[in-house]
Amino acid sequence: MPVVVPIIAAVAGAVAGYGATVALGLSITSLAGVLVASVVGMAVTYAVNAAGAAVFPTKTAKTSNASDLSSRSQQFRQAITPHRVIYGRAKVSGPIVFLYTNPEALTDFDSVLTGGASSVPPGGWESASTTRNYKAEQLLYVVHVLCGHVIDGLDQINIDDLIASDGKFAGLAHVEGKPGLPDQTACSFMVAETNGAWTTAHRLRGRACLFSVFKYDQAAFSGVPNVSANVRGKPVHDPRTNDVVFRTNAALIVADYLTSNFGLRCTWDEIDIPSLIAAANICDEDVPLKGGGTEKRYTINGTFDLDQTPSEILEKLAQAMAGAIIFSGGKWYIFAGAATAATQTITESDLRGPVTVQANRAARDLFNCVRATYIRPDADWQATDAPVLYGDAFIAQDGGQKFYTDLDFPFTTSGYTVQRLMKIALMRIRAQRTIKLQLNMMGLRLRPMDVVTFGTARLPSDTYRVTGWTLTDGGVDVTLEQESADIWAWDAATEEQDLGVVSVATLPSGVTLPAAAVTVTTPTDPVPASVAFASAFVDGATVYDAAWRNAGDTAWQSVDASGQTAVGYPTGPASFRMRGRSETQVGPWTEAHPPVAPVAIEAHGVAGGVAVHWLVGSDAVKVQIFVGGAAAGFDTAGLALTAIVPSGLEGTSTITLTAGETRRLWARAVSASGTWSGTQTAIVVTAGAGGAGGTVGTWPAPPDPSPGG
Repeated sequence: MPVVVPIIAAVAGAVAGYGATVALGLSITSLAGVLVASVVGMAVTYAVNAAGAAVFPTKTAKTSNASDLSSRSQQFRQAITPHRVIYGRAKVSGPIVFLYTNPEALTDFDSVLTGGASSVPPGGWESASTTRNYKAEQLLYVVHVLCGHVIDGLDQINIDDLIASDGKFAGLAHVEGKPGLPDQTACSFMVAETNGAWTTAHRLRGRACLFSVFKYDQAAFSGVPNVSANVRGKPVHDPRTNDVVFRTNAALIVADYLTSNFGLRCTWDEIDIPSLIAAANICDEDVPLKGGGTEKRYTINGTFDLDQTPSEILEKLAQAMAGAIIFSGGKWYIFAGAATAATQTITESDLRGPVTVQANRAARDLFNCVRATYIRPDADWQATDAPVLYGDAFIAQDGGQKFYTDLDFPFTTSGYTVQRLMKIALMRIRAQRTIKLQLNMMGLRLRPMDVVTFGTARLPSDTYRVTGWTLTDGGVDVTLEQESADIWAWDAATEEQDLGVVSVATLPSGVTLPAAAVTVTTPTDPVPASVAFASAFVDGATVYDAAWRNAGDTAWQSVDASGQTAVGYPTGPASFRMRGRSETQVGPWTEAHPPVAPVAIEAHGVAGGVAVHWLVGSDAVKVQIFVGGAAAGFDTAGLALTAIVPSGLEGTSTITLTAGETRRLWARAVSASGTWSGTQTAIVVTAGAGGAGGTVGTWPAPPDPSPGG
């Protein structure tokens, strides 16, 4: 911890965040003073003198591409960028620190399968596939740094906002992650496949990172793919169990920041452990939900960059637990917001001067409605509006006028927690009575955030919280703000509002659409007037392209597709294809070819007609048998034929004929997509007299042909 901190300051104002917007003046004294960070999200302005500036130095303006909440899951390239810190769970990307192309490297590999472990595996996370084939391909190698510390694990890796295991990336992408261990080794495939550009000395120790390789595919990637991860952040020390584990407990995370190298570098001797344990227990309390189940009272899930000042960071961390962070008497005290019993009583005998009472806050500081944003995981981890809190009783007090305040909760990911924090902020500002006391040395027994009772002969006894403390000549001046258990009370059954279904606009991927499926409506007439074929609905497609070609042709004939149906005019066995298309994207063609024609067909006489037996190839799902006149040809226009459509690859059907009647039979196979094969030379059958079996027609099995088209 910087040497100047033990002598830094006494608070010359109210506790930051309690009540309206407050300006804190920090002044040097010879005694260890008090530094209060923040409570429930009020905007706070710090007036820091030279010594304070040495502790909280001025930082450069934050870069918008890395720090803004809306862009933290977007990768970027920048020569100098601050490290990111991740606590709890968050979706993040990070700066690209290495780009390399290699024409001779890995070409066949599986998509990513990462994370899932409850603890950090020594080697990080990587694809289960170890198959590596080498040939000339265009490959891109990318390294991202997620944060500047060790993490607990990865829940999921994303490529262009799709899960990396999505089939779209099969054979095109491979990603491995490392947790930032102090002794982690270099990524093995990067060392092996980058011709010395990435070596065993490139270990990125203490930096959680992702290593990716992509095979060039214009249909899959429009540029460098955006790689991000759903991360379980930094493990923290829990003094209740003396373990270093992954926790979302807000109080434990505050203590970790105070003691971390990237934080204030305090020692654990400078943390008041009893207050930390009490705050951690409050954060871990189960709060019932209206729909059943519970959630923890206060959690922290989010990220920040180290170009922010410690005071800014502490303010937001304290805001997430409706609490305060105080430096007093050489120790840091951490408080989580909760109803607290009074520990001291101030009487008139403790006063050394007059009592100043402010019954109401300034009108400009009051509000009766609260709007807020929080981070919603099911909205792709974007900032989302919480249900507006209307203080109906306070609106009535204010003459029916609504006065809004807007709060941001960047470390809160539960819409129910944020509603409780919004109510605390509203109830805090509406507890309006503020008292300033000039105390004798009794005031040395008090600290900011203490709860006391105070009353005089003219002022009824009530409960107050100490929000300001200043050592002066002859004693201590304190500021008290009205405290009530109603500030912290919560009834989920009556106060919790429904979050509603999140509305997320999921745009199609930048280049390709999913493949369309072809379904062909097979006609039963021997000479079809038209053929209808359609595709199942494809997300993102607004138009469908369709084409057909006769068996043996090489050129496709386009068809005007209307909606999801197109009509073509083949003259025989034909192949069909379809694809979905939008104004900026196109999906791959999906083709449906005709099946192999029937391998064999025969007929033999039975009582009352003939029995037809068939055998077709494995690419057929049924067979069509056509019955025509004795002299008619299959292709004669206008010939009325009766189609029998039995199922199965082999079977028998009976055709009823009168005695002496002669007919021609044709057969063709039909595939699962509805396309049909060509027909074979007809066989002629004649029914016997008196119902006896007739003559037998056979068509011998020819060599098995290849599918048409």
